[in-house]
Amino acid sequence: MQKIYYCILFILVMCPAYADAPPCNLTAQDYASLASSDSKIDQISVLALSREEQNMLCTTRYFWKQIEREGTGLNEVVLHDPRYLSHDEKVRVDEAVNQIRKRMLAKHGIPVMN
Repeated sequence: MQKIYYCILFILVMCPAYADAPPCNLTAQDYASLASSDSKIDQISVLALSREEQNMLCTTRYFWKQIEREGTGLNEVVLHDPRYLSHDEKVRVDEAVNQIRKRMLAKHGIPVMN
């Protein structure tokens, strides 16, 4: 009986903490980039964001990590918010997005100006 009590107590205490956590695992590098981004956001501020804003932050950081891994070789642009990117990350994301768009246009026979 006492074990059940402790299990219930654990769930009641820990569930709110999980509910407030962002829907992705942000690394120390993510937080360093966020601190130098236009949002100037820190770990505590991330928790204060709405769930929708947290989702956009996570999607943006995920897109950045894809670009970091694959460079301009991606085939699709992911909806992202530049507020959650450092200046250097924004430059690389813009380059990758432009390359993706050029490939998409060329694929459909639309001339691309450089």
